Amino acid sequence: MCESKAVSEPANGGILGHSVFGGIISTPPDSQNPIPLRTWATMSRETRVKEAKSKPRPVELRPDLYRAVFESSSEPIVILDPQGFYVEQNAAHEALLGYSDEDLKHQTPAIHTGGQTFADAVAELEANG
Repeated sequence: MCESKAVSEPANGGILGHSVFGGIISTPPDSQNPIPLRTWATMSRETRVKEAKSKPRPVELRPDLYRAVFESSSEPIVILDPQGFYVEQNAAHEALLGYSDEDLKHQTPAIHTGGQTFADAVAELEANG
């Protein structure tokens, strides 16, 4: 839980935790490097964002979360193998194109985009990611 207090000046010698909202200084319990208030307040948003991004944060892979997003998305999503063959589609993709999972087995998107269009898309992905 964050420790917050409303102050007009920082009580700890001008040290600020990670966020200030409407005169409230909020210091997360895991704060390792608090920033002096005057320094933080004069930093541009770009500098604050750049500084925040430069600090490594542990990444926790959450397959269950990815699965939930994939399944509940209203956007059509497909998973292709490295050769471009369908592995899986979500319900929105199935509703959009009308192909069942069985219909897509051993198929590439070329079945509905046309061979050249699919080849162009693959070339673009390989070139630009």
